[in-house]
Amino acid sequence: RKVRFLHASMRFMLLNPDLIRRAPEAPAGLVGTGIALVTQRDDFILLDCRTRMEKYPTDLAIRYELGVLYFNLGRIGEAIPELQQAKSNPHIRNKALLMLGRCFASLNMNDLAINAFGEAVKEITGFNNEKKELLYDLGLVYEKMAKKDGGSCDGKKAHDRLDRPKRASGGKVATGPRSPFSEAEST
Repeated sequence: RKVRFLHASMRFMLLNPDLIRRAPEAPAGLVGTGIALVTQRDDFILLDCRTRMEKYPTDLAIRYELGVLYFNLGRIGEAIPELQQAKSNPHIRNKALLMLGRCFASLNMNDLAINAFGEAVKEITGFNNEKKELLYDLGLVYEKMAKKDGGSCDGKKAHDRLDRPKRASGGKVATGPRSPFSEAEST
């Protein structure tokens, strides 16, 4: 019975590493073993990803994966260059911009975070879960900036700033991509 309990405890600790680090009432040996296993797992995953990156240096998906691993391990400075390179891949560009914005936000580089989130939001045409996540993180950065400045932040106004159509000459609202003939047509 004790063996089954320890096995279940170890499985729980592997699935919830943050809870282990915050558990002061757990037995010291059990917590130490759990932290050692989580650290060992993280090191193994990081080594595997680095090895694949060295083998395939032009695969930007691996660079994205490495950047996410660095971010999750708290190594933000190492994550940023990997994610900046990964955003060149059009298949993972928005995910890379999301993670890049989160890196900048965690370093309190709020203007760079807003640029990264805003760039990704503008590229998504529909309103899907990815865009919701980007807008949520963008709102968090605006809120953090408002608290820092002592003001208040309205999420709707922040969203409207991104989606506000640009005014064309003559007071008309530009609704889509401008053709080279649009100025000739208006005159």
